[in-house]
Amino acid sequence: MDKCSFQKMYEKFAMITKFSEGFQVMLARQEDGTPGLFLCIDSTPLAMLLPRKEIQKYKADHGLSKIIQEVFDSALSKDDRKTLDDFNGQGPEGMRKMFKEVADAMSKEHTLL
Repeated sequence: MDKCSFQKMYEKFAMITKFSEGFQVMLARQEDGTPGLFLCIDSTPLAMLLPRKEIQKYKADHGLSKIIQEVFDSALSKDDRKTLDDFNGQGPEGMRKMFKEVADAMSKEHTLL
């Protein structure tokens, strides 16, 4: 079963929270040679590090960010995965369903992803 994008983003957050001592950067290139810098744990890319010019294109939504952080913190408190390999599965019981329901509820009120 596929995970929704919201759950995938949570899992990147959880990996960063649980395994922050193993951060590395990785340079990768698009097919046209355009470089990108990624934050990784081992060889698992977690986030693309954006240049300042790209970051400035966005305006923070602090209200929705707070809600998302609360959802992620709640999920993290129930997430018993201990290794990077553990993140290949669906996670603790009910996690997939919870993330789909939260993403559906947020998408009805907000444009998210």
